[in-house]
Amino acid sequence: MSVYDHAAAEVIRQSPSSFAATRKLYGAIECKFYDSSLGTVLGRTFVGLVADCGTLQFKAFATNGHDLGLARYFGHGQRGTSFFGLSPIRHDVEQRFIDFFDQSFRQWAKVV
Repeated sequence: MSVYDHAAAEVIRQSPSSFAATRKLYGAIECKFYDSSLGTVLGRTFVGLVADCGTLQFKAFATNGHDLGLARYFGHGQRGTSFFGLSPIRHDVEQRFIDFFDQSFRQWAKVV
């Protein structure tokens, strides 16, 4: 999922053959819901994608799964905020996910 400038998005919708400018991209969220094991490659792919997007206000990786290697990968530096075990029955993780976006959007809108 991406958060993109509304006016710029409308222009792209009117000319689908145009490429979207990354300078109007504010944030990116990758959601992976798996019933099998996760791998660090999922994190590397996401980090590579957001690196191509330029400077983002926020980036997040969310999954219903758990993977120690992937958690370690996201634990280093500015690779994005990660949410493991995201599920409607895990209220603590769900609330942390909601709070992350609440805070990110407030900072973006300068309404902190």
